Amino acid sequence: MIELWTDGACKGNPGPGGWGAILLIPDQAPIELSGYDPATTNNRMELKAVIEGLKQVSDRAGVVTVHTDSQLVVKGMTEWIVGWQRKQWRKSDGEPVLNAELWRALLAESQRLGQVRWQWVRGHSGVPLNERADQLAVAAIERRGAAQPPASELGSPPSRPPVVLPAQQSILDELAPSSELELLRELEQRVRRAVGPHRGQVPVYDEVLGKLDALRESAIVANPSKTKSSRS
Repeated sequence: MIELWTDGACKGNPGPGGWGAILLIPDQAPIELSGYDPATTNNRMELKAVIEGLKQVSDRAGVVTVHTDSQLVVKGMTEWIVGWQRKQWRKSDGEPVLNAELWRALLAESQRLGQVRWQWVRGHSGVPLNERADQLAVAAIERRGAAQPPASELGSPPSRPPVVLPAQQSILDELAPSSELELLRELEQRVRRAVGPHRGQVPVYDEVLGKLDALRESAIVANPSKTKSSRS
């Protein structure tokens, strides 16, 4: 039987995130995997860890047992996903399923392999392989995060203009200096929706979030009385 142990981590949620996975295949050395995303959530990293781990397993290789400390992943794949598909990837309240593109990818990998079992394990409880997966996820954040430029440099013009996808251009056009704190949260959500499907493909994602951070700092300085209400 093949075993996959996974975990995801995020500093900030949303914030820089990492995922870790350990694949155990009989008669082979353990395979350790990890990855990084500069702006993500813990749930996305939990899903990404399982997806990337399953990708390493050949078609119809046998039963694969996924060990994860994410009840969201386990319940999603064993209880909710059939209903999501029936309702066109909407929840019972009619709202879109969060991270639907990752759930689709996970479902595709599960169907490709044919026999995937889902096992929840309590996180941070001393289970060796769960602890190791967590270490891989955290190390990915620390390793890649240390290589990122200081926040003060994020707004500096790049030596070459970044590639901008059409869906992102309207968002960039709106990022002119503004002192209205109440607009920043809406802008950030729009940025994440527009850029999310293209993460890792173009450098504009970090640039946009860097501009948002700069705008937020400027707005707080210019309008200190609005800070509390804008964050409530």
